Parts: sequence; C-alpha cells; structure tokens
Amino acid sequence: MIARRFAVLATLALAPTMGAHAQDLLKPGLVNPASTPTVGTQSVPRFQMIDTAQTPDTLDQFGLPAIDHAGPGNVAGMMAYCVSNHLAGGTTARVVGRKLAARADVRTDPYYSLGGQGLLQHTGNPFNVNTLDRDHRAELCAQLTQRTFD
Repeated sequence: MIARRFAVLATLALAPTMGAHAQDLLKPGLVNPASTPTVGTQSVPRFQMIDTAQTPDTLDQFGLPAIDHAGPGNVAGMMAYCVSNHLAGGTTARVVGRKLAARADVRTDPYYSLGGQGLLQHTGNPFNVNTLDRDHRAELCAQLTQRTFD
C-alpha cells in the first residue's frame, strides 16, 4: 500500500516535467495497475518523453515504429501485452513471450515491465503502442513474434 502511494505521488510530481505525450500515460486506464511498483521490483528507467503515433518521424511508411531497438526483455513484455489485448492470433506470441521470459537477462531487464504496458523500446524514447489503431498494433505484434535474438 505504501509503495503504491509512493508510485502515484512520484508520478504526479513528475507530471509537470513530462512532455505532453508522456502525460497521456497518466490518464486512467492507460497504465496497467498490476504493474505499479512494489517492494523488490526491478528498476524502470525514467524518460522525459514517450513517443506516440503523432510524434514526427517515428513511424515507417507502413505506419509502424521500428522494432530494431527492442531487446529480449522488451519483446517478452510486449508479447504479454499483445496476448492480454487479444492482438495476436494463435499461440505464437504466448510461446515467444514465455521463451524470452525464461532467459536470465530478461528477468532483470527494466524494459520487460515497460513492454507489458505497451511501451516499445525505441530509438531514444519508448514508443506508446496504445496510440496506434488496432490493426497497426496487431501488425506490430506479428512483427515482434518474428524478432530473433542470439
């Protein structure tokens, strides 16, 4: 309870310094309350801005953000996001997400938590996948299932 209050107060304290796109994340329903920090969780990086579909030069010619910078932890989290939002058909996203989540480096990756909230590790700032329309979010999820790591 104390950790949850601290997380809410810290978020509200940062609100004036965050960009307009990042402030959208403070609206109810956009951030999963289950991902609110508690005692013993991993550290999540702080960002001044979060890119959206409206941010200039963020999307390719097909209307999707680049996935080249998404690491294994972020892709594992994004797979959980895709499955929970019914954006991935079949079991591929679930299998990919579970395989990646089993890796030791993913368990401590702060981008795993962000991926679960629909924030894609992107060039510079994370990209808020929730700002894409449903078809583009589903296409992004399909592309992420194809992302491979050595």
